[in-house]
Order: sequence, then structure tokens, then C-alpha cells
Amino acid sequence: MDTGIIPWHRQPFKTLYVTYLITFLVLIKLPWWALYFVPINNRPSPTWSWGICMKTRLLRSIFPFLIRGGLITSVHVSPDDLPPMSNDEIGKMGFNCRSVLIPSVNDEDLHGEIKKWKERNEVTTVAVPGYWWGDQERSAPSLGDYPPVSGEKVIIHFHGGAYVVSHTRLTCSNAS
Repeated sequence: MDTGIIPWHRQPFKTLYVTYLITFLVLIKLPWWALYFVPINNRPSPTWSWGICMKTRLLRSIFPFLIRGGLITSVHVSPDDLPPMSNDEIGKMGFNCRSVLIPSVNDEDLHGEIKKWKERNEVTTVAVPGYWWGDQERSAPSLGDYPPVSGEKVIIHFHGGAYVVSHTRLTCSNAS
């Protein structure tokens, strides 16, 4: 069912929604988190300070609020604006990885709900820059230059912005 525009993206609902969320955040969530993170055993990691726990929880709470409230729709930086880092740039930064380009999915490979969502929202598929970590030859131009080894495992990790918020450059905190 297509619901169209989200009601709280329009006035007067947007003002009510934002007021409610800010009030709830300041009067309930922040005081609760402040008390909850005092004992070290309640923290995600015992090495995290109380301040890091509060900042992390606040950021995790704010981004969905900003998006749901229609305050930001996307802060995506197009691939044309930020080309993938060259392997020389990566080496100078001291990272043991190399830049690769993950090809986009072909339209004929999409089926069912994913295909419907793509068409309804007029989404185009694009190649996504990424980084291949570990010991490998930096001179190989693509992932296909490393034939798979029997029993080899590969993990793909998409950064927290899910390619909607921010970008994949190694200089971005979301990318690594």
C-alpha cells in the first residue's frame, strides 16, 4: 500500500512531531541514559567512558529522528563528487587495503518486492566503491584478479550510513 507523503513531513504535524521528540529526548531519554550508563557493566564496552556512551546513544537516536521528521532526506555525496581513493592515497594513509569497485546489480537480476520497490521509487543501481582489506597485491586492478581459494571466507561490511548518509572514503568515520 502506497501511503504517499509521511504525515509528519508536513505542517502542522511536523511541528508537533519535532516538539514531541525533542521533549521526549530531553525529559525522558537523556536522564535515563545518564543514570543507566553510570555503572560500567551497563556500558557497551567496559573501556567506554560515560561520555562516549552518551554521545553514541544520542547519535543513534538523533539520525532516525532527523530522517523520520523530514528534517533531512539524504546527505548522500554522489560518487562523482568523491571518487574512490586511489591505492597510492590509501598506502600513504597507512591502511593495509586497496580500493575496489563493487559492480551494480543488473536490473534483470532483481525480482519480487525488491524490483517493485526499485521501480516505484525510481531507484537506479550504481557501482559502489569499497576497500579490500588484508594482504594482497596492490597492483591487481579488480576483485576478479584474486581467484577464490577452496574454503575461503569473505565478509562484506557496509558502513553505518548504508550509502545514504555520508560516503565510503576511508577518511569518513562511517567507512571503516
